[in-house]
Amino acid sequence: MSCKDGKFKCDSNKCLSENKRCDGNPDCDDGTDEKDCSVCKAGVFKCVNNNKCITEDKRCDGTSNCADGSDENNCSACKEGAFICDINKCVDLTKRCNGIKDCTDGTDERSCSEYHAQHPKKGVK
Repeated sequence: MSCKDGKFKCDSNKCLSENKRCDGNPDCDDGTDEKDCSVCKAGVFKCVNNNKCITEDKRCDGTSNCADGSDENNCSACKEGAFICDINKCVDLTKRCNGIKDCTDGTDERSCSEYHAQHPKKGVK
């Protein structure tokens, strides 16, 4: 069996649009569209410790989409709803001043009395 031009053939013989290949979302029943992705498409971030690709909008958003968390490291700024640690890692803003160090350097748990004064309904009191 072969697929039409512009299509990718899964090992399970399913045909998918080529743009679904190496996009970070397994579309083949057997996941073969996400295997051996040494290069990610333009506008897509490649996780450091595996060959997974995620869309750029998921980078520096405070939620780890890569198993190794590399999509939240080396961020110069975070997206709305995320807090930037001193080590340039983004964590979800709901994790700020919650009593748990989500930044390895603990910056999300510093200056919490000031933070609670500015955001009285967020975090742990």
